[in-house]
Amino acid sequence: MQVWKMVIFNTPRVLREILPVATKMIISALSSPDEEQTTTAARALGDLGQKLGDRVFPQVLPLLREGLRSENERMRLGACEGLSELIQTATKLQLVEHASDLLPGVEEALSDNSESVRSASAKIFSYLSRPLGHPASEGVVQNLILRAAEYQEVSGYEDIRDENYALDGLQKVLALSSGKVLSSVVTNVIAEIPITDTGLMSLAAAARVAEGTFEAHLKEVMAALSQTFVRLRHESPEKLDDSVISVFSSVAASGETLTKALLIEILSPMSHDVEMRVAGARMLGLFVKALGENAGDYAGTILEAAVRQLADVDSGAVVEAWRALDILSKVVPIARLRNEVVQLRQSLRQAGANSTYRPTDNMPGDRIEGLCIKQGPAPLVPILNEGLLHGSPELREQSALCIAELVELSEQKALSPFVIKLTGPLIRVISDRGPWQVKAAILHAMLRLLE
Repeated sequence: MQVWKMVIFNTPRVLREILPVATKMIISALSSPDEEQTTTAARALGDLGQKLGDRVFPQVLPLLREGLRSENERMRLGACEGLSELIQTATKLQLVEHASDLLPGVEEALSDNSESVRSASAKIFSYLSRPLGHPASEGVVQNLILRAAEYQEVSGYEDIRDENYALDGLQKVLALSSGKVLSSVVTNVIAEIPITDTGLMSLAAAARVAEGTFEAHLKEVMAALSQTFVRLRHESPEKLDDSVISVFSSVAASGETLTKALLIEILSPMSHDVEMRVAGARMLGLFVKALGENAGDYAGTILEAAVRQLADVDSGAVVEAWRALDILSKVVPIARLRNEVVQLRQSLRQAGANSTYRPTDNMPGDRIEGLCIKQGPAPLVPILNEGLLHGSPELREQSALCIAELVELSEQKALSPFVIKLTGPLIRVISDRGPWQVKAAILHAMLRLLE
């Protein structure tokens, strides 16, 4: 610097004269494998922008855009570093004037196949979003979602989570940006119903990095998701299952508070019209899949809602509720579910009281349609047997009484495959020493089975 000051008396004028040569040297240095040289070149570019302002942008931006399209990854990363330094030293007016040149390059870099380039471009986006405002940010976000959708169409469903660079770029942007960008993502995704698979993956990416701030959008997201399942009920709703599970998993990863809020939103449609009840029950099953073993923390609530819907007047809602119970009994260890026998018994009683199902076996008493379909009792039998075999005396009594009620609320044809599975544990426990209340409950259950 001292040598420069001794030789050069008018720095701005000399810089203007050597700008073309200096720019080419700096751009070339940005692709250097030497990280220190690249960093120095990027800072030099920032200094040029600070000293010469508007003269630099028209000359440098085309070269940086060209660098971002280079096949050399190091060159693309260097171009990002140079662009970052240039933007940080620019005035708001300069950024606004050159936004049409800046944003397309940043958007392109956010979809780059190099994670380092995507990370660097996400930082550039965060620098630009404040001075350029929400409309400019929204445009980039919308285009990233479109790029992700285009990738899915070309590459197929199976690849969407593996190498969808635009989706990863969107996630990196959300991690560094304000809540306005999250709002933009949500607004774009739920603008059209049904929500696309790519849209759902965008929501999953948003929920993964937004943490607590996603709760503000949870109600509108779940309302749109319910409407999506309503729209697709008679088509192929299962094609969205994996993406919905990703959304639920991402939301649940944000903590217990958001998970409880999500469960409340899932259960809400189950008390509305038929189409919404079907959608709610399907989402309940996907919620259990998303949480896996951790769904046991909410087993009581899930059992209550699903068992109640086994008595629904709509067969579609019944089937979806049965599926939710089946998933619960398979992903959560039975030992954890045995403590919910009392809740299960109460729910069966309530469902039986509300049932309008007309039995086909000409036997007196109420029936629950969900227990009369093929394999109807299957999800509940392991829970009751576990409580009977390994529970406390009180739990064994409740399990035996619940088995008796399960028999009463099922049709013979549906129950027949499970008679031996139920009778064996009953005989085993009645043979052991135990309170008379347990033995009386077991005798009651065995009499119901014999009937």
